[in-house]
Amino acid sequence: MPTKLTELEGYVLSSSKYGEKDAIISLLTKEWKISIKVPSGYDVKSKNHLSTLIFNKVHIDCMELSSSFLVALQTKTLINYTSTYEDLKKSLAIQVANELLIKFFQDRDREIPYLYYEKFLEGVNEGFDTLTLVLIFTSSVIRYLGYEPETGGCVNCGKKNNIISFSWDEGGYLCSHCAQELMTIKEDNNYLKVLRYIFMVDEMRMKKTQLPEASCLRVLEEERHFLFEQLSTEIKSLDMYLENRKKGNK
Repeated sequence: MPTKLTELEGYVLSSSKYGEKDAIISLLTKEWKISIKVPSGYDVKSKNHLSTLIFNKVHIDCMELSSSFLVALQTKTLINYTSTYEDLKKSLAIQVANELLIKFFQDRDREIPYLYYEKFLEGVNEGFDTLTLVLIFTSSVIRYLGYEPETGGCVNCGKKNNIISFSWDEGGYLCSHCAQELMTIKEDNNYLKVLRYIFMVDEMRMKKTQLPEASCLRVLEEERHFLFEQLSTEIKSLDMYLENRKKGNK
């Protein structure tokens, strides 16, 4: 059977048992998300075991069969993030990002927020505010999916001044005139600033500024509702993260 050898490097998003000891992992690389069979990946004594643990960054030499099914030949762990398992706020935050990637992006999709995910993991591991990071990453997913709201001016008339409101249904900012016509309320300035920031900040600056908690929680709740309404997809880990955050476990 014809084969093709390839080298991949990326982050383990999920891992499931295949047979008695093998594993199937979902790997996020710079190019795409892809599934790989890892022989003896569920055998704790195997050298491949560490490379099937979620959150870790790994290098994998693969054999690609004619069916395009990848099988790992050799694995190496590049970054070990399993210490985050011991911190509930960190592990929940990363689970949110992983679930978003798994549910909204198909294997071999070319447009995927790899660099946002990489910097997101770095920020979580370094102890930066997980709420800010989760919100920015969720916003990057919305943008990559093509649902980015207009935050450069009024979504209806294009005016860049007198912005007083925002509407997910309308698709962005609203000026005072358009807000009055649509009967939407005047919003808190912090809320409007957060919305603009999270859809404009690039991956290199996502751990530069900690955003105000109240506005972050509100926007993240709205994004959760937006994803469910638009794509009929529930992000269960996001429910758990928000519940944990509201209990004061920052």
